[in-house]
Order: sequence, then C-alpha cells, then structure tokens
Amino acid sequence: MSSYEDSKYFPQAKSEISQLMRKRHHIDDPKNDDFAIVSMDQAVEIISAITGGISFFLGILAAISLLVGGVGIMNIMLVIVTERTAIPAQLYFP
Repeated sequence: MSSYEDSKYFPQAKSEISQLMRKRHHIDDPKNDDFAIVSMDQAVEIISAITGGISFFLGILAAISLLVGGVGIMNIMLVIVTERTAIPAQLYFP
C-alpha cells in the first residue's frame, strides 16, 4: 500500500512503484504484469458504477414487486365484488 499527498505526483509514483513491483516479481515485460495500480479517483469511479448498478437493479425489483402486489389486490377486489353481486341473484332466481 502506498500513498501520495499531491495528485500531480501520481504518474511518477505509479511508474516507480511499477518498476519496483516488476523487480520484486521478476517480470521483464510490462505486458506480463501480475499487479494493478489504482488511484483513489479510479476506485471512486468503480465503486460509484457498482452502486449505480445495484440501485438500478433494486429499482427494477421494487417496480416489479409493486406491479405484482397491485395485480393481487385487483384480483381480490374482483372476487369480492363478484361474490356480492352473485348472492342476491341466487336469492331472486332459485
């Protein structure tokens, strides 16, 4: 874990850390790096993208739940109204 105080030094720090990591991992070609260096700005972007995706998913889930609940309530109301109108008809026409 490394930190830096000023963002203008990040490219230089990233380069130095990459060289040190390649030396410690015995990597000659930069294409074969087995590590990643991420700035706090990039981490915030990643976390905000994940949070946005989760929020979208939960919004869709809530909309579907409300739709299913509404259909269930409409069916119950339909059954109640149908039963109320069917009973007097049976009394008048035996």
